[in-house]
Amino acid sequence: MRLISRFFYPCLLTTALLTAWPAKATLIAYTDPLGWAAASSGLTTIGFEGIAPANGAKDYSTSTGLTLNGVKFVGFEGTALYDLQVVDGNIAAPFYNFGSGATLKGPSYNSPATGFVPYFHIILPVNVTALGVDLMTVSPNALTYEVSLPGGTYTVATANRPTRTFFGLTSDAPIPYVDLAVMGTTHNGGTYGLIDNVQFGAEAQTAEASTLVLIGTGLVVFRWLRKPRLAKKAVLKLAPRPASA
Repeated sequence: MRLISRFFYPCLLTTALLTAWPAKATLIAYTDPLGWAAASSGLTTIGFEGIAPANGAKDYSTSTGLTLNGVKFVGFEGTALYDLQVVDGNIAAPFYNFGSGATLKGPSYNSPATGFVPYFHIILPVNVTALGVDLMTVSPNALTYEVSLPGGTYTVATANRPTRTFFGLTSDAPIPYVDLAVMGTTHNGGTYGLIDNVQFGAEAQTAEASTLVLIGTGLVVFRWLRKPRLAKKAVLKLAPRPASA
């Protein structure tokens, strides 16, 4: 009975602690690609190479967009307007070239949908918890993206050509989609975004707080259970032997 009580109350305490521990998704944003890669695992990279003809572009301006490696890309320019192209890295117009080969060119501010902010809509495979992407803007360079996904919104300033701007995320819950909105200057100004090197995978596993609580409680229980037995052994060892008959 004593042994059962020794186990029951610590286990009850551990259960209460684990039940009360808050469970919520956590997003972590990165601007350093090495730091993001270290916090991620099982990565797949989409570089858009070999799709567009040499010095040209291939159009995917439809509601179905482009799907590569299970990732779907759609370029929204209005409620029913789409604009998406894979552009060859050696295309004659130099403002397309950021030194990373082919890129995905997104919607621009040339649409008649006044007031509508164009954006890339990226639908990810199931259970993706890490995402990284290179961001660029053209006409002009160095504009800002608004990155939106369930649980968070981020503002990312890009750089002048030919510098690409990295942005990455990790999450302890699946990321179903991400929207990359190009925050242009004026409507019908020709402003648009480019993205490249889309990487996705899983957040690197770390010990959760609840697991640490369980381990710590187990160590305390183990030490507590050993104390009476050690004390008993000590008493028996120190007790004088009975006199021989």
